[in-house]
Amino acid sequence: YVDELINATEKIASWLKKNNNSLVPLPINPPISALDKAGSVTFVKHSFTINRPNKHRILAVVYLPENLQKPAPVVVIAPGFNSDISSLTYVAEHLASYGFGVAALNFPDTDQQRITEYLEGVDNLSQPNAWLEQPKDITLLLDTIEKKAQSNSSWRGKLDLNNVGVLGQSLGGYTSLAIGGSQIDWNHLVQACQSLKNPDLIFLNSALLWQCRGVNGPVPDGNLQDRRVKAVIAINPVSSPIFGKKGLSQMKVPVMLFAGSNDKFAPAILEQIQPFTELTQSDKYLLFLKGGTHLSFLTGGGNFDFSLQILSPGADPSLARSYLKSLSLA
Repeated sequence: YVDELINATEKIASWLKKNNNSLVPLPINPPISALDKAGSVTFVKHSFTINRPNKHRILAVVYLPENLQKPAPVVVIAPGFNSDISSLTYVAEHLASYGFGVAALNFPDTDQQRITEYLEGVDNLSQPNAWLEQPKDITLLLDTIEKKAQSNSSWRGKLDLNNVGVLGQSLGGYTSLAIGGSQIDWNHLVQACQSLKNPDLIFLNSALLWQCRGVNGPVPDGNLQDRRVKAVIAINPVSSPIFGKKGLSQMKVPVMLFAGSNDKFAPAILEQIQPFTELTQSDKYLLFLKGGTHLSFLTGGGNFDFSLQILSPGADPSLARSYLKSLSLA
């Protein structure tokens, strides 16, 4: 199993390098190389909290563009496990500088503060299946912004909340796929988790271990789609076996997946490349970053020690972040 995973990843990287000259470039004007420069639109940042009944509050920020002639489409930024808003602030500010309304939030059950408090012994981890319902936090965020737009004159008419994109990393990548229309296939997950009982197999997929934590708990809501979401970008997402072919085939909106060849937490073959082939819509894209790790697209945040090789952001994280700014804008 270990050899197959490593060899398959190396073969894909070699194939892409060999066939690079024959691949058709994306028809983008201006070209990708020009899109990582900041735009000229000014924006104002607002921070606020959202109450959830009997649960930790949500910390959120919204970047409101100024002096636009029409309401701006909105992009929601969804950070991953043990991370927070700061890890993708550079993407939020980049999109805002081009006239997008941008909203970002911390997920109270898996963010940096919660994990820090757990490690310090002052709080417990949430229920094993709590992360599955993170899309509901984004829906609550959008509902809250909608109310602000109705009641606050400085927000009124600024945002087009029926034209939303979601960009998420790791568990935030799962969240973006779920809220975009991929459906949880619980039976598929339960069957996959049975393989963990095989003493003859060694597993390199930490994402599978995470997904199987709550497999004996209550069955979650399988459909978490918010129809205001019209496009999805999932960076190093946790996506298999939680969705499976059946669940991913329900995704109808445009989607882009980012994968790293050296991702130890959500291996590219299992969590991005194979799921990419199971997406049925034609408007889908895959970016495979040679040498990329699970943290290549982040700027820090969370309890990560970048000096450890397994947690390294990669040889040249500035290149990865340039790609993310350019492609997310495109």
